[in-house]
Amino acid sequence: GPSGMLYVTAELKESILLVDPKARTIGGTIPTGSNATHFFAMTSDQKKLFTSNVSAATVSVIDVPARTLVTTVSTGSGNQRMTVSPDDRWFVTSIGQGRKMSFFRTSDYQLDFDGALDGSPFVARFSPDGRFVYNMGNAPRGATPAGIRVWKVDVASRKAVATSSDTLGTGTGGIQVSPFNGRVYISAYSGQVTALDPDTLKVVKQFPVPATPDGLFFGR
Repeated sequence: GPSGMLYVTAELKESILLVDPKARTIGGTIPTGSNATHFFAMTSDQKKLFTSNVSAATVSVIDVPARTLVTTVSTGSGNQRMTVSPDDRWFVTSIGQGRKMSFFRTSDYQLDFDGALDGSPFVARFSPDGRFVYNMGNAPRGATPAGIRVWKVDVASRKAVATSSDTLGTGTGGIQVSPFNGRVYISAYSGQVTALDPDTLKVVKQFPVPATPDGLFFGR
């Protein structure tokens, strides 16, 4: 988090661990209400945290200062990963089986709208200005190219305005938008990292990495 505190999922303990990296101690735990809590995201003030409870088909809303579970929200079917909009207005998870991203309001934790996609979305990140969401998932069965697909969704129109058409590998890993040049970076379990043009989603650069890369992050 912005304060320097580390937040770590402990799935079998149904908890988020609060780790102080300077003291090298666990300063506390927060219940998630699910043993399937895999990914989470938090608001910029570190007061609210939203978890993706993958196979449980729920999302947990957590009050961080109070260290309490506020509520659990149903997503209808399994969800994958989590992101919060730059203005803290929405928390968003990917519903692969439903071929959509679901946007929930942080104000009342209710579903605001869904964004339909022609494939199985997996992990999303907002552009820095919050106007667009980039989602990486899998192309529909029989599509060319097969494997990973990336969509650029306009939040205002709730529609995809660009779709990748290059071969990006197989096995969805992580996605990030570079704070330095705006490019979209993705990792594929098949052993590639790819940089995409943020407007066209065409490949700018692709290079091999050791097998099964997953999350991506940028330093300051």
